[in-house]
Amino acid sequence: MDKLRLERNDYEMWVMGMYVTNAVTVAVSNALGGRKSKAKYLDKPILSAEQEEYDPELELRRFEAWAAVYNENFKAKQGS
Repeated sequence: MDKLRLERNDYEMWVMGMYVTNAVTVAVSNALGGRKSKAKYLDKPILSAEQEEYDPELELRRFEAWAAVYNENFKAKQGS
């Protein structure tokens, strides 16, 4: 494989990892947080989101979802 092809393949795998990370985050948040969970799966493709301008509210929602999962995992570890 040439370098350009390897770079493209690497980027595609990175984007796939973003989808998987989001899906796992939502699943864990919903499992641990139940109805209180505010985590949601992506509403549009990541690549289309890259072309948009920076949206601080979207970034805040992403951080809140990540923090909720982190806190639930922390509480679960403290309880065991």
